[in-house]
Amino acid sequence: MDKQDPSEQKNNLTNIRLKWIYSLFFYAYRSMTKAGDQFLSSLKLGRAQFRVMFILEQKPGYTMGELRQALDISNQAITRVLKQLLVEAYITQELSVKDRRKRYLKLTPKGKKVIDSVTQVQRECFDKAFAEVGAEKFRAFENTLFAMLSDSERQWMEIAWEDSGFVWDEPL
Repeated sequence: MDKQDPSEQKNNLTNIRLKWIYSLFFYAYRSMTKAGDQFLSSLKLGRAQFRVMFILEQKPGYTMGELRQALDISNQAITRVLKQLLVEAYITQELSVKDRRKRYLKLTPKGKKVIDSVTQVQRECFDKAFAEVGAEKFRAFENTLFAMLSDSERQWMEIAWEDSGFVWDEPL
């Protein structure tokens, strides 16, 4: 049996580690979203509707085009989701006074309740993890997630969070 070159062995370990991390990420995300998905399902909503409401909570007044860009989805996909959310009064739309073609989308109190309910369940998952690993490791996790963002996603995060009062470097 041929001995493996040490540099190849290192790359194999790296690949195994990356697959392990990807698996952790996949199953952690699934664990975090499972209870929220069950709640959404009870309202006959899914993740697509939740994502729209989540974005509109962060940045009320987005147009359909801006929302499509933030979610990186097609016009056809967003139209179907928005129609349901509008009909069921989770969001509203207001026509622009300056440009009648533009419609500004906002979350209703009913939509806000959905966001609050789902994020509360997800918060419990994060609270458990925080209690287990502590502030320093949790901050490292937060930094790792931020480092994984593309430049355009970082830019979107800055825009979405600029008016929130959130301070990135404040102590946990």
